[in-house]
Amino acid sequence: MIDPLNSNTERPRWIYEISDLCRSYNHGKIKALRGVNLSVADNDFLVIRGPSGSGKSTLLSLIATLEQPDGGSIKYQNTPFDHHFDRIKYRSRELGLVFQEFHLLPTFTALENIQMPMLEMPWSRAERVTRGLELLKSVGLEKRAGHLPSELSGGEKQRVAIARALANQPRVILADEPTGNLDSENAIHVMELLSELHQREGIVIVMVTHDAKIASYASREIHMMDGQIISNEKNQLNKA
Repeated sequence: MIDPLNSNTERPRWIYEISDLCRSYNHGKIKALRGVNLSVADNDFLVIRGPSGSGKSTLLSLIATLEQPDGGSIKYQNTPFDHHFDRIKYRSRELGLVFQEFHLLPTFTALENIQMPMLEMPWSRAERVTRGLELLKSVGLEKRAGHLPSELSGGEKQRVAIARALANQPRVILADEPTGNLDSENAIHVMELLSELHQREGIVIVMVTHDAKIASYASREIHMMDGQIISNEKNQLNKA
């Protein structure tokens, strides 16, 4: 598998190449994806929009290798998701995942939650703590390092979740409705943070949302309906 974080070779233009992707449930009775074709560039901030049941979260789940397709293919930097593909390494080294529900471990502090993905890395405890504190500072929460999730606001929890997603220096962040449980003010803070990460660090972001204002932060937007992409457009503005 290509390791872009430790490779001196030139990165391919496309991070993802998705061809004829299909996924169904309930023994084929529910067709979530119907032959989806999509390429994601190495500088994309891509938003996937569509009504409930359109297939947008299923598409994100397949890109994350949390599910397997029934047909079609996905390539990550020219490497196909086949039986040789190291899904564990891909998820732990290449991806940062951000969810609507935060998924922070309730009995661990903010700093400890951020360090959890780092256990996959050959780093010492001191290195993990140092990086965790740096990440908390980067999301404006350095003073909340010792707080449990129950002691944080919704916006703070999501910023901790984003810091955790960045723990292992991922190439891509996949975010499923990351502002869905936030008020409008905190939603803007989270989107400004993601936009800054995209612009400053060059991290590719693929995000599912139903909110047009949130989608306006992205450089490109696709719309899905009934398991298919019905439009694929560049945004004129990257800020709400």
